[in-house]
Order: sequence, then structure tokens, then C-alpha cells
Amino acid sequence: MSLSLQPGEHLADGVRRIFQSELAAALAELQPEERKIDARVHSMRKRMKRLRALLRMVRASIGEQTYRSCNAAFRDAARQLAGAREAAVRVKGLAALCDDGQVALPPGFEQALRERLSHSRRSQVSAALADRVVLAHALLEAASERVSSLHLPHRGFGLVRRDFERSYARARRGRAHSLRSLSTEAFHEWRKWVKYHLHQVELLAVTWTDELELRTSALKELADLLGDEHDLADLRAALLSEPLGELPPGPTAELLGLLDRRRQTLREEALRLGARLFAEKPRAFSGRVERYYDSWREEQSEHPTGGDE
Repeated sequence: MSLSLQPGEHLADGVRRIFQSELAAALAELQPEERKIDARVHSMRKRMKRLRALLRMVRASIGEQTYRSCNAAFRDAARQLAGAREAAVRVKGLAALCDDGQVALPPGFEQALRERLSHSRRSQVSAALADRVVLAHALLEAASERVSSLHLPHRGFGLVRRDFERSYARARRGRAHSLRSLSTEAFHEWRKWVKYHLHQVELLAVTWTDELELRTSALKELADLLGDEHDLADLRAALLSEPLGELPPGPTAELLGLLDRRRQTLREEALRLGARLFAEKPRAFSGRVERYYDSWREEQSEHPTGGDE
């Protein structure tokens, strides 16, 4: 189902619909099927990020206790399956670096590294994964019951105004902090808030597609840049944690050097794009989007689905 509002749909109804559809799809991802577990885990974890973004968008409206319980369920369900996904990404990232051709690796070097990372992956994607899937499913089942009774009043944009502005502000500050500190942790935190903001803008994109769909595309590009940078940071940490004593140190250093140069390029591109996406002050940006929503609702008034209070 669409992650954006539908024609004539009120904001509260759209949020409720997406909560329910994404939760149902996530629960389906955890059912045994022929599709590989890596793909299902990746899809399920993406849904958890969307759900947490929408949850943050209505935090003030639903109350802190409800927010915290649902957010903890979505977060913990995703964490149960984090190891399987992260290990697969390391193997893929190493392959991309080695296939780049900028580093001359001795025969067998790349294969030895891949086997080590694959061994780490096998140790995480093991019989214990089945138990983790069961636990994640139980967490989402419980969250689904809470979401089904979630009270989302028809208050127009007022339903999300405070938290939509807050998420934008956090993403904006995340860029500034990343530029100042240049730390792995800062870029990872920035990416988290960029994703929250992205999914919130996706919900509202229909209110002015010419602008907000373009913004959505740019935010996806930024999230991908930051995601690739994070994956390389994780790969670097994994490579340094592996016992590499019998492998030649020269190629190892060259590979790590290539990895660091690529991370630096990704960071520079992300900071440039982020400067444009978060140039506007939070109140001005949220006020502008609110006017888009109000204008769109007026245009939709010929096909009402229920009135805002």
C-alpha cells in the first residue's frame, strides 16, 4: 500500500492506515517462506524504520507512554534480526571494494577475507535466528494490538505539527554536528534522523508532488550516501577485529586506505546535499508544509472523507 496520503484522506486516517499495513507486512515477512531470510530481514527492518518515523510524527498526540511502548517494540523487533543483516552487508561491501580495481591484491587475499566475514555471518545466521524471528514476531503482534486501538484525533496538520518540525530540526542539527565532529557516531546519528524525516515527507508528498516528491528523492539519495558510509565504517571495524596475522600487511593497509578514501568522498557528498536540504529554519519549513497540506485539503473538499475538528 502507498506510504503517502491518498486522495481525500485525512492525515489521521493515513497514519492509521500505514501503521496497520506496514505492521501486517512486517509480520508476514517473519513467516517461513521460500524467499531468502536476508531479503525478508532487510525488508522487515526497513518497515520498522518507517513505523518509528510515523510514530515520532504523532508522539505529542498519542502521549508519551503509548509512544514509548510502541517505539520499544519496533526497535527491539528490528534489533533481534540486526546481526544477520549486518553480516551480509559486510560481505557485499568487501566485494564492492575489491572489485573496484584500485588496489592490487595478491592471489587468495580477497577470498581469505571473504571467508572470514562469511564465517562470522554463518555464526550469526544460525539456529538461534529462528528463536530471534519468533521473538520479533511476538513483539510485533503485541504492538499490533496497541496500534489497532491508537487514538488519532482528526486535528488536521495539528496532529503532527510539533513532531514533524522537531524531526526536521534534529536532522538539520545532525548535519551541523557531523560537520563539526566528523565522527562515525555523528554521521550515523544524522542518518537516523534523515530517515525519519524522509518517511515523514513521504507521507505528505501528495500535498504538493512537484516539490515534495523531489525532496523525497533527494532525501533518499542523502540516506543512501550516509548508509554506504556507515556500512564501510562497519566493514572497517569488522576487518580490524578479525585475526589477520597470516595475511600480508601491505594489501590489508591498501584496502583500508581505499575504504577510508571512499568514506571521505561519501561524507563530502552527503554534507553538500544536506546543506541544501536543511537550509531552511525548522519553523519556516514546517509552516510551509502545513500550508501545502491545508491547500491540498481544500482542493480535496469536493470528495470529503470526514471533517477535521
